[in-house]
Amino acid sequence: MYRERTINIFILLPLIAALSGNPSLGLIVSGLTGLIWGTGSGSLFIGVTTTLLLIFTGNINMELIFLYALTLAYLIESCSIPVWQKRSTVYPSLIFFSLLLTPYWRQILGYIPVSLLNELNVAGGFLVIAGLLIFLLRFHFLLKSGSSREKILESLLAFICSLTGLMGSFLTILLWLGTRYLINVLVKYEWKFKSFLFQREILYLAMTIIIYLVTIYAANILLPYGFSTGLLLISIPFLFFRRVKVKELPALELAYFSMILGILASRAGILL
Repeated sequence: MYRERTINIFILLPLIAALSGNPSLGLIVSGLTGLIWGTGSGSLFIGVTTTLLLIFTGNINMELIFLYALTLAYLIESCSIPVWQKRSTVYPSLIFFSLLLTPYWRQILGYIPVSLLNELNVAGGFLVIAGLLIFLLRFHFLLKSGSSREKILESLLAFICSLTGLMGSFLTILLWLGTRYLINVLVKYEWKFKSFLFQREILYLAMTIIIYLVTIYAANILLPYGFSTGLLLISIPFLFFRRVKVKELPALELAYFSMILGILASRAGILL
């Protein structure tokens, strides 16, 4: 179980990208994947497909390739296509098929005007905003559903590793491995600690405060209008998504909407 949880996007993607001499590419893709999709089923497919296609296409544009992989993973996980229900074989097959399409990806990206590619790159900031919003909603649902302390800490760890990954920090790998090991130790001893910090209510409150503070801090570094954007992100879940269930979380829709909004903002001169 420990091995299954450690060999994930935060470990594998930087290693794959390192083979091409650009490990930071894998870190950034792992961060974006972790925010928008999480670390569950389908995350490795999204991350590996995006990383390999970026390497083989010369890293012309990450946003389009990421949305392509994200859409395929969504179709598989939602069982929208009946013949794609066996994930153990579908995901590897689609990675191989996607790599076969590399020449066509190069042609498609070559036909896109440079101005639109620049707008897509700029709109990537809105994709990060969508990722932060999706994570905040997902974390809010975890608290409401009374999830275990292990899942709450895993969610917090994935969030922090996603942010450090987006910053291109190699600390991401050590942070995931070290903290994952610590969580396993806590679970092994069944949380038998007398400290009040390990009580469920106190722990959940502390995690919520940490998530919000880290969100504001990360928004100030990664996003335009940083501090204001962070405050807006925190308020949106309470204003618009209070009655949305976790299974109804429109992650794919938010990702596409954020890209469209980012392109419009870029053309309007709001983002440069």
